[in-house]
Amino acid sequence: MNHLKAGWKQRFHQARLFAAALLAIAFFLPVASCTQFPAPGKDVSTHETEEIEKADETRQRVYTYPYKKVAIDDPMTWSILAAFFWPLAALKFREKAPNLSGLSLNTIELLLCLMTGWIMLNFTMLARLEYGGYIAYGGLFIYAATSLADTVILTWKRARGAMRERRSKALHQ
Repeated sequence: MNHLKAGWKQRFHQARLFAAALLAIAFFLPVASCTQFPAPGKDVSTHETEEIEKADETRQRVYTYPYKKVAIDDPMTWSILAAFFWPLAALKFREKAPNLSGLSLNTIELLLCLMTGWIMLNFTMLARLEYGGYIAYGGLFIYAATSLADTVILTWKRARGAMRERRSKALHQ
């Protein structure tokens, strides 16, 4: 029975590692784009964090890259970095402290998945999703699904163990 237990935990770890790698890669890719229509003869004034590609004289496509949004003096920098790199830190924590990774860590991971989803939504809202956005959302979905499945399995095992304990106490009384 131990080999089965180690098997699903190992598969979940591999899925989480793959998801964390996807999120880290997506940090350096364009996650969204939008088309802007400048006045004739004028370029659209954008932040230096966006890349402009001229489609023709009447419109230009603006790409949003998460890594270009990182600035030392910007307070949002830490949330952007955390949104894409917290899974790597969580996996390292799971390796260093395997006895502490239970329901509480899974719950924290699910909350961090919600935070990442919110930040990704802010990047991609009212814009066209680019391949980096698809990769980031895919990695986020995989990580959230494995954390949720792990939480359900651990909760089920804990409830089943508590029921067995109550049943054995009732039989011995």
